[in-house]
Amino acid sequence: MVPTLPMDVVAICQRCGVDPEVLLDFPWRIRFARPIGRAIEVHTHEGIYYLKKVNYPHSRLYQVYEAVERLAADGLAVSRFVRNRFAEPYILHESGNYYAVIGIDGHPPDLDDEKWFVFTAQQMGKWHAHAKAPQGVLLSYDRLDVVGSWRKGQSRLENYRERALSVSDVSEFDEAFLMVRDELDAQITKAMHALVLSDFAMLCKEAYQEGTLCHGSFVRRNLLIHDQTLAILDHDHMFQGPQVLDLATFLHRYAAQQRWDAAFLLQVLQAYESQRPFREGEWDLLRVLLLYPFGVMQVIDERFAQNSPVADELYLDRLEEQWEWNLMKMACIQMIWGDMDDSAWQDHTDERMFAQPSVAHASLRVDPKAPGGSLQPDVQITQQSTQRRPSSAPKRQLKTPTVRPSLPPGLWRP
Repeated sequence: MVPTLPMDVVAICQRCGVDPEVLLDFPWRIRFARPIGRAIEVHTHEGIYYLKKVNYPHSRLYQVYEAVERLAADGLAVSRFVRNRFAEPYILHESGNYYAVIGIDGHPPDLDDEKWFVFTAQQMGKWHAHAKAPQGVLLSYDRLDVVGSWRKGQSRLENYRERALSVSDVSEFDEAFLMVRDELDAQITKAMHALVLSDFAMLCKEAYQEGTLCHGSFVRRNLLIHDQTLAILDHDHMFQGPQVLDLATFLHRYAAQQRWDAAFLLQVLQAYESQRPFREGEWDLLRVLLLYPFGVMQVIDERFAQNSPVADELYLDRLEEQWEWNLMKMACIQMIWGDMDDSAWQDHTDERMFAQPSVAHASLRVDPKAPGGSLQPDVQITQQSTQRRPSSAPKRQLKTPTVRPSLPPGLWRP
């Protein structure tokens, strides 16, 4: 049966670790194929499909399929599984488990643009509001072990410090890393202590009881502007947990493109909450999750994984940039949440009362002035607000930071 497929398609499948026979289970008249990330893009006379081999068991594959179908039934634009010629939504093969989705036309949102950023946050809130699963389904204890993950980050910092000090010719990157290493370690320690004092454990329990799902990979490559909405792709990484984990990761990845502007970040959070209001404890938890130096650690991990000083200049520039953004982020957190001492959180739980932020409305419209009348986000932030707690609760408003983001002169070029 394999020879009935184009030979170049067979070669691509073999190169990607996919058994070519799997393609014959679909009623496709295949023209050609090419690898795209962890999938194979299959061009057929009927359209474009993406075939994916997954390394998780049948039980999880079924749960992912069911969750995606529930989202689609609620009217969300998601990448649904394509049934094969036997009317099955996925394939259990001796070489592994497979599923296919139909290709969706569109383009990723421009997260450098403020309106697209707000619109994307609103659509995340909409996805979160509908993402449910039966109790105990799609559990991932690794994804919920945030303290363990941060501790591993601290261990890597110590390992990198030893490596940097062990070489006779210390590079500029190593010198810059050693200058900020202790501060990074202290920042992670503060984040871990704050997480222990937060309502994280309670929120994890509630997510388990209610079947609340996180997307797990809400990143730009999995988002497409399509048919006047945001299509959300790749649900392989879904797990039950507090949904602010998704939101914090999204902000870690992309808020730096808006230079962690506090007033703008409040608009983003308002847009999100217009679709899915924050629960008790989540607002504080978001602050805690943002304390981790995500971007700086990402650059440092990549540099030491290379184990070569060849690209030191590039990594040095990125480290300088991420460190500046990290300082901006800490000032932004202080302006929005204030400088409350972490130990006071547990003692003043009843005093953590916040007004629900202003209701945001975001949609897509056709801009007649744009070439071809292209879609543009139409975002309006209204000023009405309602109290989730008694009217005496303090409102979310910007506070004056005690530390301004700035770089000490000569820090990066000794």
